[in-house]
Amino acid sequence: MTVACIHVRLSAGFFTLTGVNLSIWVFIWILLSAGLLGFSAWTFYVLYSQKKSWREFAKKNKLRFGLSKPISAPEITGVIDDYTIGIFTAEHASPDARGMRKLTAVEVALKSEMPIEGAVGSGGMVPLIQSLDFNEEFRPDHGAWDSSYIIRTRNRDVIEGYLSAERLNALTSVMKVKNLWLIFIFRKEGVLLRVDMPDPLVTSEKIEKIVKTLIKTAKVLELKEGEAKRLSAQRQKTKDEDRMVSVDDKTGEEDIDLELEAEKSKKETPSEEDDKTGG
Repeated sequence: MTVACIHVRLSAGFFTLTGVNLSIWVFIWILLSAGLLGFSAWTFYVLYSQKKSWREFAKKNKLRFGLSKPISAPEITGVIDDYTIGIFTAEHASPDARGMRKLTAVEVALKSEMPIEGAVGSGGMVPLIQSLDFNEEFRPDHGAWDSSYIIRTRNRDVIEGYLSAERLNALTSVMKVKNLWLIFIFRKEGVLLRVDMPDPLVTSEKIEKIVKTLIKTAKVLELKEGEAKRLSAQRQKTKDEDRMVSVDDKTGEEDIDLELEAEKSKKETPSEEDDKTGG
């Protein structure tokens, strides 16, 4: 076999292999392109369905419906059953902190003015509550309470008196819903009950169910007549007890010092018998 024949055969094999490799890469490129197109189409469909259902819900309940951008997620604000509500898309940092995760947020503002500050939360709201300036953590003795939940406050005695079995039942019944984060936060600025979820709520029925559940929970969490006064009294009592303990600690230290000084003076001052003997 001549060198020329070998060269021709090798060249033919090379082009054949190259053609196979090109076909594989073209096939992979087609798959990726189809996947991206499919994802984009699904995203636009979800966004379209979300806008439609949110607009229907807003119109039905006489709420405000808005869009910050033509292709952005919608927003709903207004009043239902005498409660101010808000529905929007919230952004949360991903667990690896490399990106942002978009969740649907539904919030209800309570009407009560709490005499203390604190927060109750579950899921991704736990790290947020831990970052706030609430120095006491409280774990209630309740059958449905999960160790992953959190309660932080500035006065444990008051929050313990506020979180009755009825209120804990209402909160835990929402917190145990799969893939749902809850935060119930009460500060000087106001009292807010909110849930975040990955569900885009593409039907008005889903939106109505969530909103009704939160309003029902909010009614249970509202302070009853005379309760604010009772909780304020408990808070003051706790402050007075802490102050008394602090004063008692200081008084005890002073008593010890005075006693030592008295013993020291007694030893240093000669007695009358010593004076007579010496005389």
